Amino acid sequence: MKRTIIFVLCVVLFIAALLLFNPYNLYHHIKAEETVSRIFADPNIKETVFADSSEITNIRYLGSNMYRGEISNMIFLMEIKKDGSRTSYEIYEFKQRIESIGY
Repeated sequence: MKRTIIFVLCVVLFIAALLLFNPYNLYHHIKAEETVSRIFADPNIKETVFADSSEITNIRYLGSNMYRGEISNMIFLMEIKKDGSRTSYEIYEFKQRIESIGY
């Protein structure tokens, strides 16, 4: 009985460690659409970055703070970089840098 409890506890700790230290964070996968939508909620930012006010669709988390999204006829990648209290967003379209926004 004691061995079974220790084994189950070790398996649970291993899975928790795997989910926490994996570059593909499950939490970010679940919150991907909310994160990208929150950033582009301001129409001025969306207009500055994309020169278009279309709706962002099909948002996916790629891993390592990279997101892929689509706007009507354009596919873009967004990388979120955090350095202390500063957060910057780098947005790319077909391997070309569109805009870098820092707060």
